[in-house]
Amino acid sequence: NSQNSMSRRLFVGKLPLTMTASKLRRSFEGYKCNVQSVHWIVDHNSRAFYGSAFCYMASMEDSQRAQALGGALRLSRDFRKKGSGRGRKKQQRVARVASAPLREGEVWPPESFCETEYPPIGP
Repeated sequence: NSQNSMSRRLFVGKLPLTMTASKLRRSFEGYKCNVQSVHWIVDHNSRAFYGSAFCYMASMEDSQRAQALGGALRLSRDFRKKGSGRGRKKQQRVARVASAPLREGEVWPPESFCETEYPPIGP
């Protein structure tokens, strides 16, 4: 049943380390997808951010629209990959998006959750 794999929570990876919650929301809003909360994913030991987040979408419809992007979210203009060589245009950065259904008994957001604009940069 594909309904089980649908979730309002999405995993978003390959984010630039300079990403902010506002810029991530803007990137989704460009596709008419509203984000309710952004939860930065950090390394368990170092507490450092390595470019991934969970986005909890405002509705199941927002989640479905985001997943219909085929796993690729074009990031807002703030993030461009620099081209190499003369005359090369900067490429638009693309983040990876995948459904992240809650595990059985998992509560989202976690009790300790507090959204921050900037991802943590470690201890």
